[in-house]
Order: sequence, then C-alpha cells, then structure tokens
Amino acid sequence: MSKLIRRSRTVPVKTPVSVAVPTNSRTISYVELPEWQKDNEYIVSGYRQIQNHWKGCFTSVYAYLHNETDFAVIAVFLSSAIFCLSASAFFHTSTCHSEEVATRCHALDYSGIVILTVGSFYPALHFAFFCQPFLQGFYILWISTIGLGAAYIVLNPEYAKPTHRGARTAVFIGLGLAGVVPVTHCLLTEGYRKVLSDLGFSWVLISAALYICGALLYANRFPECLAPGKFDYFFCIASNISLLRCRCGCRALCWRFDCTQLFLLAAGYLCGYKRSIIALLLPPVRLSSFKLSSFILISRLLPVGPCSLFSTAVA
Repeated sequence: MSKLIRRSRTVPVKTPVSVAVPTNSRTISYVELPEWQKDNEYIVSGYRQIQNHWKGCFTSVYAYLHNETDFAVIAVFLSSAIFCLSASAFFHTSTCHSEEVATRCHALDYSGIVILTVGSFYPALHFAFFCQPFLQGFYILWISTIGLGAAYIVLNPEYAKPTHRGARTAVFIGLGLAGVVPVTHCLLTEGYRKVLSDLGFSWVLISAALYICGALLYANRFPECLAPGKFDYFFCIASNISLLRCRCGCRALCWRFDCTQLFLLAAGYLCGYKRSIIALLLPPVRLSSFKLSSFILISRLLPVGPCSLFSTAVA
C-alpha cells in the first residue's frame, strides 16, 4: 500500500525536446556547453566554443555564424553612432583649448564620420546577403577597405586645412556612394520592389540624400554664407554646423529604421540549417506580434533623439 502511495505522489518531470540539427565544427550544441554557460535549453545549437582568451572571444563575434551574430552587427552600428556623436561633441568642446589639441580632436571628429558611415553599412549588408555568406563577407570587406582609405585621407594633417574643405567633402560623398555597388547587386538579383519594401532600402535612400545634402551644405557654408553675422549667436541653431549635426542624427535614425526592418525580415530566413537567433526563438506565425517589442528594444538602445542632438549642436 505504501508503494502505491509513493507512486501516486511521483510527478513526471518534463524535459526539453531534443531537436536534431546539423553540426558545425566552429559551434557547439546546448548539450556540449559547460554547466556554467547553460541558460536556455530551448536554444539547442549555434553556441560559440569556449575560448579561454580575449582574442578568441572578439574574433568569434564576426568570424562565423552563431546564435548571437544578429545582435553583434546591430551593436556595431549602435556603437558607431554613439562614437560619432560623442566625438563631435568632444571636438566642439575642445576648439578653444589650443592649436595642437583642437587639431587632434578635429581628426577625431572626422574619424567619427567615417566610422558611422562604415558602421551603418554593416547590419544592412549582413541582413541583405543573409543567405549568401561569400557576398556578405565580400561587401563588408569592400566597405571597410574604402572606409580605411577615406580615414587615411581625411586624417592627413594636410587635408585638415580650410583650403581642402572641398576635398574632404568629396571623400565623404565618395564613401557614402560606395554603397551603390551592393544596392545595385540587390536590385539586379531581387528586383526593385523587394529592395525598397522588404529590404527597407527606401530608408537607405533617404539617409543617402541627407548625407550628400549635408556634405554639400558643409562645403558651401550654407546658410551663414547668405547673411554673414546673422547666425553667430541667437540663430546659431540654424547655422551650418548645427544643421550638419542634426542631419547626422537623422541619418542614424533612418539607418535604425532600416536595421529594424531587416532584423525582422531575417527572423524568417532559413538558409539550409543556418537560421537566425530570432527564428529559433519565435516561429514565423508570431513574427507580427514581435515587431513592436523589437522596435522598442532597438529604439531604446540608440541614444539618438532631440536631447542628444541638441546637446551635440550646442557643444
């Protein structure tokens, strides 16, 4: 009788469902994880192997596909936006320090523009060529190489002189136009309608227009060239440099919207066994209910808004 009572009190324990997935030599499954790393038993594969050194940790972030790759490329964009706006504010704070310090901080400001431009392309290229890893890596390397070339030119002390303002403007416009190549590739392979709607490249076009417009206004010192002295103090918020920073923030917002749309689109991708982390967490039928929460999450991560734009312009 006592045995029957003990059996009736026994409650079966539910175990996670085991899902058979193809193995990848660079990643391990949940079962292979050490105990201290096990957190979510329903993410069954795609974990990075234990590295035991910092070099391996940083290399593994972008060297191959794993179940945190999607968040990593968005983190690159967010970090580049933060760096650009912070470098700009720091430069304008340091202009009255000394010639040497102002020159160095001016170079930091230029590097922020280059880093934001290149960093903006990373998530777009990652998601646009999600199922084509070779093209994905090729275009990321392409834009990175052009970015290094642009940085080498604009950081040259010779080009920091006011007489070379037009040359700097041409370099920045050329860096932005480097994205024409992958966009053209997508247009030829995916079609005009899908590129603008599904891939969200309409936001990229708006960002490019703001980028080129801002560069041209900067080179021509508009609008203060129309009324010298009128934008010195009380109307400084409408001066060239203030408008340039506002346009920079608007560009970052456009890229953020594009990243959000690409992020949600990639959640439904299934390229062989390589599936994005969001697709592992949520089935496709629940994707629409996930849009709002994902958008709010990414919005909160990017400190670009009226307050930050105002503080940057004032600095």
